[in-house]
Amino acid sequence: MDEGLVRQKCSVGLRIWSCCFFIWIFISSPATLQASFAVVDAESGRILAEQEAAVKMPPASITKITTVYVALQESTPDEQVRISRNASNQEGSSVYLKKGDVWRLESLLYATMLQSGNDAAVAVAEHVAGSEEAFVELSKFEDSRV
Repeated sequence: MDEGLVRQKCSVGLRIWSCCFFIWIFISSPATLQASFAVVDAESGRILAEQEAAVKMPPASITKITTVYVALQESTPDEQVRISRNASNQEGSSVYLKKGDVWRLESLLYATMLQSGNDAAVAVAEHVAGSEEAFVELSKFEDSRV
């Protein structure tokens, strides 16, 4: 399968996942969800649904979605990623990566999205841009293009 087709399929998959995530938020009970969100039509800017949209909250899930998106724009899923000490030492949600292990980028992307692995997200960022700091700058550039 050619690289462009792989990226296109991954991009479509990410869009589908994002839509499903927001639909789940929309139909979930606000009493049990306890979150803020806004679902906005990308073309018109019209708000389709919202809950506590003005409340500032940490952007963890959106940050991970952005991490996967940028990684798919800059890399291919079959690339090999060596896990750094920094990635393996991340706290919070983790998939327990070990320093020196080698993972396929695709597997790290799944670990980032499906298991919310902070260690996987850092490994992806370091692989794509060389460091977390450089990845932040790359993400800002990608965000400005979208």
